[in-house]
Amino acid sequence: MLKKYKLSQDHGSNLGIDLANSRGDPRPVIEDLQDHIESLKAQQAQGDTSTMVSSQIRNSQNMIRYLNDPNRFKGHMYQFAIDRPPEHFIDWDKPLSQQSDYVKDKLQPMVESMDKRIMAARTHLLGRAKERLAKAPPGSVNQRLEADIKRYSQPVDWENTPGKKLYEMAAHEALGTPPLNMEQGYPISSQYLRNKGIAGVKYESGTIHKQHQGQTNYATFEAPRILKRYAIPGMLGAGVAGTALAGKGENGS
Repeated sequence: MLKKYKLSQDHGSNLGIDLANSRGDPRPVIEDLQDHIESLKAQQAQGDTSTMVSSQIRNSQNMIRYLNDPNRFKGHMYQFAIDRPPEHFIDWDKPLSQQSDYVKDKLQPMVESMDKRIMAARTHLLGRAKERLAKAPPGSVNQRLEADIKRYSQPVDWENTPGKKLYEMAAHEALGTPPLNMEQGYPISSQYLRNKGIAGVKYESGTIHKQHQGQTNYATFEAPRILKRYAIPGMLGAGVAGTALAGKGENGS
């Protein structure tokens, strides 16, 4: 269905989040998209002929067509249990220094290995920068090389490395080289960290939707236990989606 309307998986993911927040009712989502289109068209009327604006209008129109398609599968909402405590999850936004002791312990071998890999690369770049500096005339190039030398001479600041970066580094560690892109790297990172005993990642719900601030979302690397399945139409107004998605419990359920 996404391919039919020339939409990407990211478009589908965003629509899924919006539909979940509207309890499966596409009408508020369509209204928001229509408002967005009108705003973009107003920009065009004021002289903005950029490709980005035209692309956003086209994508928004395709999203509306997708939502109105009678063959679109309406989906189900699931209530499930994650049988791991919160401290077994990497916090997406917090630095390594603020991760749980469990996560720090599980990540330590990767951090030590990546530190050697990164410092070896920095040593190589440092040597090249020094060689170029010795030959460079005074000026902006000289200043840039001096800044590079200062940066390459410093150790990796692991304590302030955020969870997102640590997660992405896991693919590099698993492959021995950086992944080509996020689509290749993220599944590899998840499998690698799962094998190391990490349960998944967690992040504050309000980072996406401000009305859920203070609640926590959990993305697990392991299959959760399904407790209940709800057809979307039966959930309208039931209030179950908010509880299931927000992960209000801080006891691993």
